[in-house]
Amino acid sequence: MSWSALFVGGPALVVVLFAGAAPDAASRAGHDDGAPVQESAPAAPPPRDDWVQARTAPDGPVRTAALVASLTDAAVASLAPGAVRERLEVAFQAFLGAEERHAADELLVLAEAFDARDPAPWSAFCLEGALRRGFGRYADADAVLREALERVTGDAPAVLAITERRALVAAGAGEALRERSLLGAAVARGSTDARQILGFAALRAGDRAAARAHFGVLVGVLGGADAGVAARDLPPWALRGYGLALLPSPPPGAKEARR
Repeated sequence: MSWSALFVGGPALVVVLFAGAAPDAASRAGHDDGAPVQESAPAAPPPRDDWVQARTAPDGPVRTAALVASLTDAAVASLAPGAVRERLEVAFQAFLGAEERHAADELLVLAEAFDARDPAPWSAFCLEGALRRGFGRYADADAVLREALERVTGDAPAVLAITERRALVAAGAGEALRERSLLGAAVARGSTDARQILGFAALRAGDRAAARAHFGVLVGVLGGADAGVAARDLPPWALRGYGLALLPSPPPGAKEARR
């Protein structure tokens, strides 16, 4: 079509053509009366649901961060106790996964979140273990356990468990005297684990009498009427340790004679 054919009909046709195009043109220009264009703001992204991400993301730093965020005061403020416990259980499973992956940084932040959300022996043990195994921070690990001990003063089993754990931390730090002191405190509270440790320490030192004393307490229940059941329920190293303690001590100078 030629331009002359387009404009056949004169001004009236031109007006009709432009009148039909005017609304679209005005819309594309963004104004209808000469006013400046007002661009609409982009829609805000929906808020991130940390708990959803914590349950669906693969193990790693992203999931760990979401789990920690899902345990903050603000995140659990409106939750029922059972829902908070569920979050702690999921986070604990992630903690075990981080331990298998040797992800020390993730272990620590998860354990810190546990201890802040639920201050209890179990969470203190998680935090202590992360500090000790991941970073060799024995003094900080023991400080965590001391604080946990202050919270459970009237709970005898919890006091015993924390005392045993403090002995383990002292052993790892190479503090032999403090380890023995804590083991002694645990024995006074009825710890079978502490007796086994002290019994084997006595055997290594050649003190059969002390070893017999420790292991003898552990196997003393075998004198009862139901010895078979009692033997099955003994601490794992009690019989073996007691048997070694019953062996005669080597005569003085025996080691030198064999050389």
